[in-house]
Amino acid sequence: MDIYNNIIVNNGAGFAAGGISLQDAIKVKIIGNTIANNDACAVALNAFPPNLGVSVPQGAGIVSHANSPYLPPPADLAAMAPQYASPFSNPTLENNIIWHNRSYYFNYSLSGTTLNNPTNH
Repeated sequence: MDIYNNIIVNNGAGFAAGGISLQDAIKVKIIGNTIANNDACAVALNAFPPNLGVSVPQGAGIVSHANSPYLPPPADLAAMAPQYASPFSNPTLENNIIWHNRSYYFNYSLSGTTLNNPTNH
């Protein structure tokens, strides 16, 4: 996948990135892009550890997630080329402006309700 000469700005994501989020992508080139002012809000369910009302802040701008079990294991990918032997997407980044991307988190206790009271939503 090639991502060339784009302006990726002022986006928001409920989980991570806001700009570019990669998973199961083994040959990615991100070249000559501006990726700025994107927000990762960390309000999606997978940002919350079980039974806690505080989410875990996620990466903003460009994020690479762990490969899924559906992608061949790193050893098999290494047979294609050594740079693919990674449990994460590992993009080539050249001549990009990556600036002012923000990572947030959510604290349920600050909303004025309790986590275990389903009537206060």
